[in-house]
Amino acid sequence: MFSYASLGATSNMLGILNGTTAFMTMVVAYFWLKESISLKQMFGIILGFLGILVLVNPANGSATLGASGFALVGALSYSFSGVYIQKYQLNANKFVLIGWAMLFGGLLLTPLSFFNLPDQIPDNNAIAALMWLGIVSTGIAYLGYIRLIEQIGAVRTSTVTYLLPVFSIIWGSIFLQEKITWIIFGGFIFVMIGMYFANNKTTKASEK
Repeated sequence: MFSYASLGATSNMLGILNGTTAFMTMVVAYFWLKESISLKQMFGIILGFLGILVLVNPANGSATLGASGFALVGALSYSFSGVYIQKYQLNANKFVLIGWAMLFGGLLLTPLSFFNLPDQIPDNNAIAALMWLGIVSTGIAYLGYIRLIEQIGAVRTSTVTYLLPVFSIIWGSIFLQEKITWIIFGGFIFVMIGMYFANNKTTKASEK
């Protein structure tokens, strides 16, 4: 039987798996771009991931093997796309690049949607949420994502995935009155310190 508790536990585990994006990007950039990774950066990435573990509490995870595999494939895709943009597309028109990415992503997912059609027409709130997700959280956010890759490189840009559970907790506290405990606050501090060390590198991507 479906329960929101099990849904939350699954999303927590998938949040952890999505947090592996920074690790994967570091490995992909090392082999594909021959980009050196400092001990300080590696320490920051590991520390940030530990913060993710604290925030989403992996003990509550109940994701299936298939879902976990798809989440890891998604994280790996993020990693390859960031490194690919840094290597080949920094001078491309950003709007064209984002447009093609979203178009092909939509075409790829459309056949899968036929197997998961809703039982009834979505209400206005669901449609508004979908528009926000597609236009703001994906389209506009992608502009900032590519800009960050231009300025600081794919590895350091990938650490923004550590902020996803942080903001999920913040919005949950503001809109759903969910409680922020000292343990959650400690995980937040881990993430922030980790991101500081992971991004503390003087060499710019443009010098590579």
